[in-house]
Amino acid sequence: MEAYNEELARLVAEDSDCFDEEDEAERQARWRRSKQAGKSGAMSVHCSFGLAQEPAALFSLMAAVGMGECLEVGLCPLAKESIPREWKVDKGNLPPLGASPDGLLTIPLSDLGRAEEGSLARRIAEAVGGDGAAGSDRWGKDGNLCCVVEIKSVSPFREVVKRTKSGKRKKRRYKLIDAEPRDGVQVLHVPQLQMHMLCTGAPAALYMSFSAGHGMAIYVVKADKFYQRCMLRWVARFVKEFVKRDVQVSLLLLAVVLASDLAPSPSQASSQLLARPGTVPGLPGPHQEHREEGENGGPGAAHGDGEAQGQQTIS
Repeated sequence: MEAYNEELARLVAEDSDCFDEEDEAERQARWRRSKQAGKSGAMSVHCSFGLAQEPAALFSLMAAVGMGECLEVGLCPLAKESIPREWKVDKGNLPPLGASPDGLLTIPLSDLGRAEEGSLARRIAEAVGGDGAAGSDRWGKDGNLCCVVEIKSVSPFREVVKRTKSGKRKKRRYKLIDAEPRDGVQVLHVPQLQMHMLCTGAPAALYMSFSAGHGMAIYVVKADKFYQRCMLRWVARFVKEFVKRDVQVSLLLLAVVLASDLAPSPSQASSQLLARPGTVPGLPGPHQEHREEGENGGPGAAHGDGEAQGQQTIS
């Protein structure tokens, strides 16, 4: 890896044109993938774009942190024996569960002492707080501050829907917009982040909203044991009441039935799930809201869709 990095640095310093080399076969293959994604619809385009941007986002994160390493991980299974007994989760009805974060950022606690005041590494540690920096989690006991990394690239593509006079839909077309990073963590991504942390044992998650044209915004979401317990109990009851009985119900009725005895009271929710810490001092505020009209949304389609509570803005 060191040799590769040295060679890459040499080529960049020499302004080498090797990065522009691409044979005809590669161009044709890329064109076919792009064309197929476009035919499949806006969601396929957004997902394909996000997959292509993921390496650049991870590189940007590590360049900004300046220390530690980002580990590539596959599927991290949830070990049922690791679920606390006091959570009273029906483990017998839990299906195999796991998480696959985009990366695991680990920073040796010994290195944080030399991190400059106001640096991104120091701000991440301060945002995580005692859960990570004090070494109370299993990663901290090994001398590391660990955060799962989840990248959500903001897609600049929007589908333009046009119809003929008879109402028939015309061929799919797309336009480009100047998409900026999101101004908060989307609520629909919170279960994914909490499952990442539950499966890996990390005390916090870095939620990266990455824009190819406007850089990145990073939000810290801390592990919430109460949320994780409710999440597992919800899954176990869903399997017991619906999957094993082969019962089909509407999503609305399902939500009402399953939430009836799992949801906390308003006061509990306010204190445990809805508490929103202030942003980290000294950092620029989140980007202004940016919305783009269009029929199809999907990941990165609009900003300001609602922020998850318990997050802190890092950059």
